[in-house]
Amino acid sequence: MTRSHVITAGLALCCVLLGFRAVAISIKRYTAHRDLQTAQDAIAQAQAANERTKSDLTRMQQPAWLALLARDRLGYAQPGETDVVVYKSGNSGTISQPQAAIDGRSSLRKWWDWLLGNQRPRD
Repeated sequence: MTRSHVITAGLALCCVLLGFRAVAISIKRYTAHRDLQTAQDAIAQAQAANERTKSDLTRMQQPAWLALLARDRLGYAQPGETDVVVYKSGNSGTISQPQAAIDGRSSLRKWWDWLLGNQRPRD
């Protein structure tokens, strides 16, 4: 192998190593940028939550809100107010039966008659 071949091989190896290094730097840069964006999003969410908490705190310190909360928790009513208690009934989860058709035809039959133009006269 001649001296020029050795130098060429050495330069090619350096170029390959530099290429790998450039790719590694690009990957690190991309992940750092992604991590920075994630951290900025988390900061923005925390700031929004902080603002909501501040507004809630301001609202909660108002006497009208405190009176409303106390009346709600203690079950009190101001003069002129009506206190309403709603209880869940035992059959509140049941589904009522569908109402019978007025003319006795099924829905499918009504659609079929409508499509064919066979309308029954109204009573």
